[in-house]
Amino acid sequence: MTESINPATPTTPTTPVENPTNLKVETGQTLPLSLDVLIKTKEKQFQNGLRLQIPAYNRYRTYCAGRLRRLRKKVDFRHSKRNTKFQKLTLDAEVIKNRPDVRFLILVLFQAERAWADAMHLKQSNTDKQDPRVKIHSLKRLVKAVQHAQHLERLCKEVADDTTQLESQAYSSQLQGNLLLEKEQYADALKQFSSAKTIYSSLGDIASTNARKELYAQRANEIEPNIRFCKHSTRGDDVDSYADADENTEATNPALVLLRGKLDAVRENARARQALTMQSVEWAGRTVPVENDKIRIMIVNARGMRKDADASRTLESKLRTFDKILIAYNDAIKLVKDEIRKVQGNDKAVANLRYLHAYLTFSMLNGTAERNVRMIGNLISKQDARKKKTNQSAEIVRLYESVLLNIEDMQQLPGIDDDESLCQLLEKYVFAFKSQKCIYLAQGYEQAEKWREAYALYERAGTLSQKSTDQGDLIALHDQVALSRASTVQAIARGKLSCHAQQVLSEQSKQQQDGHDSKQQQQQQHKEETSAGRGLLDRLGVYGTTGSKPHLISFPPEFEIIPAKPVFFDIASNEISYPDVSSRLEESKPQEEKKKGWFGLW
Repeated sequence: MTESINPATPTTPTTPVENPTNLKVETGQTLPLSLDVLIKTKEKQFQNGLRLQIPAYNRYRTYCAGRLRRLRKKVDFRHSKRNTKFQKLTLDAEVIKNRPDVRFLILVLFQAERAWADAMHLKQSNTDKQDPRVKIHSLKRLVKAVQHAQHLERLCKEVADDTTQLESQAYSSQLQGNLLLEKEQYADALKQFSSAKTIYSSLGDIASTNARKELYAQRANEIEPNIRFCKHSTRGDDVDSYADADENTEATNPALVLLRGKLDAVRENARARQALTMQSVEWAGRTVPVENDKIRIMIVNARGMRKDADASRTLESKLRTFDKILIAYNDAIKLVKDEIRKVQGNDKAVANLRYLHAYLTFSMLNGTAERNVRMIGNLISKQDARKKKTNQSAEIVRLYESVLLNIEDMQQLPGIDDDESLCQLLEKYVFAFKSQKCIYLAQGYEQAEKWREAYALYERAGTLSQKSTDQGDLIALHDQVALSRASTVQAIARGKLSCHAQQVLSEQSKQQQDGHDSKQQQQQQHKEETSAGRGLLDRLGVYGTTGSKPHLISFPPEFEIIPAKPVFFDIASNEISYPDVSSRLEESKPQEEKKKGWFGLW
């Protein structure tokens, strides 16, 4: 079957005929055009046989062929008229720019749908896969569908808006992925499926209605099995274990880097439109108007990025998103301060701006606390995975202290006292986080084997937990770390029992060690005394065996030192006869007279 348009090899008329591409007709539409590709195709597929349990692809192909004939007639883009020679026309961007009409894009879209439906019908009919000609024909029709989808993508880049461009790109990527999957080129197919899933997931985040969000989410879920199969076929991974495709394959697929730029542009445009409708903010029981457009856009961007953080799969991407949120709130606070300086003297305007400043500060502190809470949750999950207490308890305690400081700053903001429920909630958060802090402090003391201190901290954690959960279970900031009473009480009870048992065991071990040391000391003393030759009478206070040859007494007795008084020696000296030692003395010689000098003086 010959296709009427071949976008891959465009040609121009060789003979002058009436070419509608050169006509400039007013259609009431302006550039850029808008087309809901997914909604249009999904609706027509369900209406023409693809909702059935066994899809009727041939019925849908017949509908697409009839729809194409009607579209060509309506837009006056027929290759030949009755009784005239066939002249192939080329549908390019210049035709649409001269005649802005979204039906040109629908024409190319249903050409791709017709070729795809024909390929699926051939594949469905070849159930036993015995006829290779049917398989080859099916593959060729799928190639033709990809060509038309790429043609649609090129046209949308020049004449359509950003959302339509992304939808056409996702549609083309999914068809290319299906083609590469049929060819068993799994690595390339994985890149195409990942790109399509990223676009559909992002479009679902910024969709204006719930019906659109569900439709985009459904299409993204349909692509996930293909991604898992491609990963399993290329790397041999487990089919059920896979990470988020748009985050893990970005490094290996440079096209996703450019794709994220387009997605960010679409998000910014959607949030800018939301900012136009947001006229005020409500916080702590009061509504304050937001007149500055830049501040409104920053608030809307921060709220939108908050949803992006929830959609992220990895901690690194969540933290990067929270950093952007905090930067947005910080810039908005600076703008509010500038506005306050400008309206000095207008008490009402200054009061509203100060209240807006308090709201932005609260949001920034809340974002900081939530960021720390997510980091705590990641550290706790790692600690639980190792199934033992690690040295990360100190880091967890530090993060809890930071969260408590953030909450304390929230409680001191002006105007927060007007909302009693919010004050009570923050007070509960304080008790809950202090309880968790005490638990991990106790774990640190357990590592140091200080069981008494750890037990006291667990007791304190139980008291604080009771205060925070008097009215039911409490969930931490934005449902990130569950602080339910059941889990907290269980952890406290387990810690108290462990500390008590370890303390008892340590005391018993210490007593046994002291008794063993005393016994060893007595044995050593007995050994030293027996080895010194002391008799039994001299060691009656030492318990021990005497052996086969008992040593009763030492003979002759040893000399003992007795005290002496000097008066005894004075009395005895009269009766003591000292020996004659004169013989030991040298005989004394007479001294010669010295000669004297003159006059007898020297």
